[in-house]
Formats: sequence, C-alpha cells, structure tokens
Amino acid sequence: MTRWSACALVASMLAVPSWASAQWGGFVDVSADREVARYDFEGAAGSNENYYDGDFGDFDGDGRIDRAIISRYGLLWNAGEGIFVPVSSQRDATTRPNSRPSLTGYAFGDEARIGNDAVQWVDLDGDGDLDVVQGGNGEPFVVQMNRGGRFTVTQRLSASAVQIVTTDLERDGDADLLVACWFAGGPADFTVFVNDGRGELTDETAARGLDIGARQIIGLASGDVDGDGDFDVLAVSREAGQLWIFSNDGAGSFTRREVDVAGRFRVTSGFAQTLSLGDIDGDGDLDAIMATDDYVGSSSVVGHLAFVNDGSGGFAEEAGSRFVVAGGVTGRLVGANGKLLDVDYDGDLDFLAFTDLAGPPLNFQLYLNDGDGVFTWSREGVPAFGAGRPSSVGADADVADLNGDGTYDVWVGIGGGQVTHLENTWRDPSGLPADVPRDVRVEGAEGGAITLSWSPPPFAATARHYIVHRSLAAGRERRDRERLRVVGLTAFEDEGFSAPLGERSASALLDDAVSWRDGRVQFRDEDIEPGVRYFYSVSHVGPENAESAPSGEVSGQVSAPSGADERAPRLQIVSPTTESWASSVRLVVTHADASGIDAASLSLTLDVDAAGAPAGTNLADRASVRQGDVTIAWVSGLPVGPVELVARVADVAGNVAESRRTFAVVVEPGAAPSLSASGSPASGA
Repeated sequence: MTRWSACALVASMLAVPSWASAQWGGFVDVSADREVARYDFEGAAGSNENYYDGDFGDFDGDGRIDRAIISRYGLLWNAGEGIFVPVSSQRDATTRPNSRPSLTGYAFGDEARIGNDAVQWVDLDGDGDLDVVQGGNGEPFVVQMNRGGRFTVTQRLSASAVQIVTTDLERDGDADLLVACWFAGGPADFTVFVNDGRGELTDETAARGLDIGARQIIGLASGDVDGDGDFDVLAVSREAGQLWIFSNDGAGSFTRREVDVAGRFRVTSGFAQTLSLGDIDGDGDLDAIMATDDYVGSSSVVGHLAFVNDGSGGFAEEAGSRFVVAGGVTGRLVGANGKLLDVDYDGDLDFLAFTDLAGPPLNFQLYLNDGDGVFTWSREGVPAFGAGRPSSVGADADVADLNGDGTYDVWVGIGGGQVTHLENTWRDPSGLPADVPRDVRVEGAEGGAITLSWSPPPFAATARHYIVHRSLAAGRERRDRERLRVVGLTAFEDEGFSAPLGERSASALLDDAVSWRDGRVQFRDEDIEPGVRYFYSVSHVGPENAESAPSGEVSGQVSAPSGADERAPRLQIVSPTTESWASSVRLVVTHADASGIDAASLSLTLDVDAAGAPAGTNLADRASVRQGDVTIAWVSGLPVGPVELVARVADVAGNVAESRRTFAVVVEPGAAPSLSASGSPASGA
C-alpha cells in the first residue's frame, strides 16, 4: 500500500471534489510522506544545487522505478512505496560526488569528467537491463554499462548534451541516440549516435542528413509520424522559429519539412523537456505538443504549441483552437517542461506543463482533453506547491509510477529547492492496477505453436509495448520466469520516443509472431516442445521504461506426437544470468518433458569451489526438487573470476538435456560463507 498516514488517507478520501469522476480525484502532494528532504537541492554545500535533468528507470530490475539525477546525488534507489534513497557515491548534500565508495559504481559529475546537464536510461547493449548515458555543455558524453546493477564507463565521446532522445534509426532492433544542446551562453550542438548492436556508439550526424547543431535546437522527439513504419525525428529550431519534421527513408537517412511558429522564442532553452508526441485527437496518428516559456504560437491564452498531424506527417500549428483558459489570467500561460499523460484515465491524452518562473497556481498547469484534442486548463485536482524561483537553474516534470500502484504519478524537480511528488489518486474500478494488460488468454495450441491474446490497459498512452514471460511451472514470481519476447514496435520507447502499439501502428510490426485483431494483441509462441505445458503472463511497458506487474497466469500445451519419445527434455537455467557478479548467487533451473522427468537424473554442478561444496558437487542433491521446477536458494563463497554452471537432466525415456551458463564473480566472498538450499513450487527462495 502507498505510504500514507491514517489521517492523510481519510482526508484524501473525503476531499474528492464534486467535479471529479468516481475514479479520479486529482493529484495529492505526498512529498513529506515520501521523505524528499533526503535529496534536496537547497544551498551549495557539497555540490551544485542546480537540478538540470533526471530520468526514471528500474536499473536493478526489482520492479520499482529508480531515478538518475545529473548534478547532485547521481542515483536514487526506490526503496518501495515511492521512498527514494541516494545510493551513489554522494549520499547527502554535505559531501562531494565520488568522494566515497559506491556499491553500484555509478559515476557522475565534473569530478568524474562526466557531463552533468542531461541523463538517459536506455538498454544500449540489448541485454535486458538499463544502461545510462550522460552529457553536458562542452563536457564528455559518457556511456556507463549496467551489469546486474553495477556500472562501468565504456565510452567517452565528444558531444554536448542538454537533451537526449532514444530512437531506432534503421529499425535494426538496437537503440540509437539523438543528442542536442543549446542555451544562452552555451554551445550549440546536435549529434546522432548510431549503435552497432553491442552498445558501441558512433557519430554519424552528417551521414544521416541531420547536421543541424548550429540552428539552436530546443525541442526534440522521435516517432513514426507519417505512418510508413519507420521512426522520424522532430526538432524545434529556435533560430529558424520552426518545427522541423525529418522523414526517415527507412534506412536512417532523412529529408526535412518545416512548419513556421508565430512569434519569437526568447526564453525557452534546450534545458527544458519541451516536445512530446502523442495522439491527442484519437485519429491514430502522432501529434506534437510543445511546452514553452515564450509568447509564441497561434493561441492568445497559452504559449504552448499544438502541432496536429494530418496522418501523413504534415503538421499544422493549431494552439489557437486547441487550448481553452477561462477567467483570471492576464497574458498567456507558459511553462517549458511539458508532458502528455492520460491523468484521469478516460482514454485521451491530457497535458501537463511546469515552470519555475512563477508560483501556484501558474507554475503547474493541467489541461484536460475533451477527447477531440481540445485542452481546458483546470485548477482543480492540482495542489498548490512551490514558488517562483527565476534565479534557479534546471527544472523538470516527469511522469512515472512512483509508488508501484500501477497509476502514473508526477515528479517535479527544481533547482535550489526540494522535489515534489504528486500522487495520482485514480484507481481502476476493477481493482486491478491500471497498467496491467487485461483478459490474457490462450487462443489456441496447435500447429506447433501456442497463441496468446490480451487487451491493452484501458487508457491512452504515449508509449506502449509488452513483455511476455514464460515458465515451465505455475506460480513462479517474475524473476523466476523467462523473459520470452518484447511485443511492440520497439523496446526502447521513452519520454522523447513515442511508438505505442495500437490498431493503426500495428501495421508496422516487423515480427510475424505478433498481430492486432479485434482490439487485442496476439502473440504466437513457436518455441515450444510438444507435450510440455507452458505458463505465461504479460506485462505492460509505458513511459520511462516502466514495466507493470504481470497479468494473471495462463497456460497452454500442444499435444505430444504419438509413438516413442525421442525428444530431449526442456531445460532452462533462469538464474544466475550472464550479468550476475556477486559471490553469492541464486540458482533457478526449470525442466519439463512430455513423458516425465527422471528426478534422480538431475545434476547441477559448478566448475569452482563454493562454500561447503567442492567443484563438481551435485548441488541438486541439496535442493528440494519439484516436477517442472528446481530451486537452489543460494550458493555462497564463490571466488572472483569466471564460473560455469552445468545443468543436466533426463526424461523417463532416457533422453538427456544439458544447459550451460557462465558468469563472472567480481566481488570477494565475505567471511564465514555458507551454502543454503531450499525450493518451492511457487516462488522459490
């Protein structure tokens, strides 16, 4: 449950305004309960008080969203219920960064020669966890690879950065990067980094037709805006006063179209997170909303811009007819940090904007969408917080499920002050978390495949793909299931990269095993063994790479062929992974067979000595073995260096399967290590 006091919980339940739906009662400021004073930005003691930028991502795979912050603290670990704890080399505001050891090895800031103006989580090497890239104005652009929650610098590149956007230029299945920098008095730069698939980045800016660094880029996003199946690039040039649409030719090279912006950009800089892509009017294509600190565009009541897509990548700026502000405001509402989010979960994208140039109620603006792309400013449901701080540097408003309840909240960071947590009070009437896929079922099990289908979560999204998890035994927790397949247009969506899987975008799917039928996603699993029962669950991935809780479990089995069993058993090492690095590891091996497993044949051996277990010891003898599942909770005391686990098992017909997994221990074993073993048919150890 969310970390509420009893009084706060009762008050929030009683204070639902009359205008709200039964499900949505607005936002609640829970900053005090979330102990945000652990990572304040007041004063200059210890390090830079400027906030600059941050990004959310679950870097350690524990199911809770964490936070990278670029100029102070570096890395915030979500300890649960939205309580964040500094875990890098700087634990408080009184000590300098990188001045003490850090278990994560995460480095940041000037002291480590790492740019401190922009940060982005992204899986660069395709191993399933989030790596991190960081940049600054004139400082090195740095790549740190993640290995089981520990970070190592692998590249230092030349590029200034205050904005970093992920994309996939050639749709070759790896993450490329778009990097921009402009602010008054700083460098003007724009770089395209192309990934070789292993996480090595190469500057290919000129070759891709995107040599636009001198044109003062203050807004940047990527997505398929013309519906041709590849990912285009949108950039806002302050110098030209235009939105530029770079159409991808499918091979990662671009041609440009322009849309003029009325007025002149004076205040907005690249530091702000300005440009968002999303379908604001429900017609199936990606529109663009730009938050600004300037009096620009066709509206007389806001300085924000609404670029509406005609379906083929042609945009018209329509803020004058898309924003409604009623009563009591002189001039225009502005705020250069913006996000599209279905805040009230009614099936359309609303708009949030934040500025640190004013106090409440003008600093945090909520615009509710009527479903047709018309946004009305709402003061209700928005708590008052903060104050105008025109001398501060750096502010942002980010969307993430901070407390793990399945509903997207808002994080507001500001230089010189404390972070604000705005908890979204919406709850799904079904009682399910809002972001979990609905009605997962097996549609068929024949022809050498098992076909699953599910319905999307019932809200609008700027980012949406899915992960299918599979196991050979029922009831396993997520860490003990195979991460079978990413289902979507890309695995790399983030706040600047919008590629939600839906009815229209499904035509761009490159995976023949995935389809869209009657409002449902279908996935065909062809990697199966006849006669073996498989157990599946599906999770949803939305903004900030945030993975939902898994759906309920379903199972399917293709009938075994008649005649003698000549097939080897299905055998899989789930843990350790190749990313494991500790001297104590958790072993999980699953196995199944149509004719049945010979339990006595199971063998699990290591090629090095463990605590109380010399190399070659059959560790299966120390585990509780269940049909289709074996768990050895912990093996301790492993030496530093490579370790190989070998698993073997036979079925009752005598067919043998073998699987091997090598990982590298990098931490010395502690004193008095021991080996403990246990097993369960449900969650293991």
